[in-house]
Amino acid sequence: MLPESKCKTRLCKHFRGTRLLDLDRPTSEVNYCKAFKDGIPLEISYGENDHSKLTGGEYRELTFAVGTDRKLVKPYLVRHMLNPKLHGTDTLCSTLRDIYMRSTDEEARTWARMAMRMSKNMMLVLYLYRDMLIEKGVDLKAHRQDWQFRGSIGKIRKKDNAT
Repeated sequence: MLPESKCKTRLCKHFRGTRLLDLDRPTSEVNYCKAFKDGIPLEISYGENDHSKLTGGEYRELTFAVGTDRKLVKPYLVRHMLNPKLHGTDTLCSTLRDIYMRSTDEEARTWARMAMRMSKNMMLVLYLYRDMLIEKGVDLKAHRQDWQFRGSIGKIRKKDNAT
């Protein structure tokens, strides 16, 4: 894993995190942004060059611009994490709640709360998508068996409780 890039700490709005250039080689991880398609040069990522001027190696003519960290997600409220009625059973949300409840590491608990917020937002988008399909006349019941992935979380939990 790469050390944190100065592009991130400077809050450059073009910074997009890290990615693998070659999926078969885990060592090909680079810091990535809109300006450099093959990875941000080391003198910008970790050196004193703040990329306020074009260097000539850019894919697009972009330079440093102050932005905000888009990946920052407001964690789900603790009181909602503790309410089992909000998360159902054998769902992604109930699994995240279980991780939150079983963990003693505060950082892991915060990540679980952030993941819960993202999963709740994803559900809202899926409900909108479902409504759009219904509006277009798609018969959801006919496709339900193709789309469902039943019981895997429940099977894992039953094995976990049996031991």
